[in-house]
Amino acid sequence: MKLVTQAELAKVLKVSKPYISKLAKKGIFDNCFEGKKLKLDCAKKAYEENRKIFVRETKLEKAKKEVIKKTPVEIKQDKKVFNKKNIDELAELLLDVEKPALKVQIIKEYWAGKLNELKFLKEKGKLIDRYEVERQLHEAGVLIAEDIMNFSDKNAYKLVNKNEDEIRNILKEDLRQLANEISEKLKIKSKSEI
Repeated sequence: MKLVTQAELAKVLKVSKPYISKLAKKGIFDNCFEGKKLKLDCAKKAYEENRKIFVRETKLEKAKKEVIKKTPVEIKQDKKVFNKKNIDELAELLLDVEKPALKVQIIKEYWAGKLNELKFLKEKGKLIDRYEVERQLHEAGVLIAEDIMNFSDKNAYKLVNKNEDEIRNILKEDLRQLANEISEKLKIKSKSEI
């Protein structure tokens, strides 16, 4: 069993020392360390097993950059369409495409499809406006906060001259009732919003 440093392994694999360090930090060689040195056979095997994954990750990152670079500005401004999920999905589609003209066409067709999907969802009423959701959440939060703030004023008198168990039971019941009241108010509010 031959032991090597990371620098020696880099020479054997014909890659840079920083690249080997990066792989070591990712844990690729965790099972190969003998002290501070690496078991050569183990490290070579780990490198080869993971090489395809790293090559794919590198290609994927390059494809993502290409998607971002080649996407028209008007698409980039629409955050409903131009988001991480769609960029990742499009980059996956471009991974094995070699011809630049075909890449440009795929990018163009992909974004056109996403815009049409968005338009369709809006027309069918299946898309909810983000600001409307935020407004409704804010209103619900205010409603809940008001009820909670008023809770102690409405219920403090019940706790006077009570022992610990009685207080606990009273609070449990009153809080359960408060939760039900808030739930009902939110149901009524959401029905009236529709």
